[in-house]
Amino acid sequence: MITAIYILINILSSEGQVWFMQDAGTAPYSGLRAPTDRVELFAPNILSGHFDDRMISNPLPWHKMFTLPVKIQMHKSPGNGSNNKYWLSSDIIKPIRPGKCKTEVFKPGIISLENRNEGNLSYSSKFNTFIYRVFDPELKDPLKLITYSKRGSAEITNQNISIDSEFREWDFNFDRTGKQFYFTSDRPLEAHISESNANSKIWKVAYINGIWGEPFPLPPPVNISNSFSGYPAFTDNSLMYFHSNRSESLGGDDIYTCISENNSFTQLSHPAYPINTRFNDRDPAISPDGSVLIFFSDRPGGSYADGDLYICSRNMKGEWNKAMPLGGLIGYAGHPYISDDGNSLFF
Repeated sequence: MITAIYILINILSSEGQVWFMQDAGTAPYSGLRAPTDRVELFAPNILSGHFDDRMISNPLPWHKMFTLPVKIQMHKSPGNGSNNKYWLSSDIIKPIRPGKCKTEVFKPGIISLENRNEGNLSYSSKFNTFIYRVFDPELKDPLKLITYSKRGSAEITNQNISIDSEFREWDFNFDRTGKQFYFTSDRPLEAHISESNANSKIWKVAYINGIWGEPFPLPPPVNISNSFSGYPAFTDNSLMYFHSNRSESLGGDDIYTCISENNSFTQLSHPAYPINTRFNDRDPAISPDGSVLIFFSDRPGGSYADGDLYICSRNMKGEWNKAMPLGGLIGYAGHPYISDDGNSLFF
């Protein structure tokens, strides 16, 4: 099967308004209270007609409805003026809206080529550089890293990257500064060892305007013995998400977080359900503000037997809401990456 890099545009748009009813007893979805609990995201094109009709007939199906923290502005309902019905709007409402999103192959003929397997794309907005991998099973090292940069009118593709070793490099990301690059590798931790590492680790390397520094493995608690670590992803405030299969994992692979500051990694955290389950939960992609997490899981409920991408968002209290599968919206996908502006999902 040939794979390509796709982009889902406008996933976190600020368009539209969110509607809810203050009286939870009459609301179509139980447990909905205003304004301090959570808000449900409905389709944005519901701005005409009677308020009750909009509430009952026009919300998204439950499996395509997500909740996020929002700045609330309270108003009386424009529908009937009742004191117990309100509407709210926000400049940071971020629904994923079927019918409003656009999925397309990313840079066809440049990055995504016919009859070639590409994936795992990341982007440095600081230096306008994409890095992705190409899979070629005929090569001794089947994973080849490629960069694509655009500087002014010049477009530069580089297939000879110094960090691409004789071992495997995959599952990578720039941090949100765009100046530090993190990747997973089975290269040995010490230079004098010639065999690959059975438990892959996360490595870090500086990237300054096309010049790569010297890679080094991350210290504990990220990389530890007798377990692998991979797929680093970052928020704007340097919270790093990654996956690992260590002894305290709930299932096979679990998602972890820690604080990244310079070359120090502290405050390891192991999120509970709904992020981690007794199944495999891995490949985290976190939005810059930390409010939305997209990850791969083989838990029951997805669109595909061997796993699906899931989306999970924080509610008004900062807690994670139930994770929802994305397969029905984007099809079978993996290696998610959320852009620096939070508006596009690459997979």
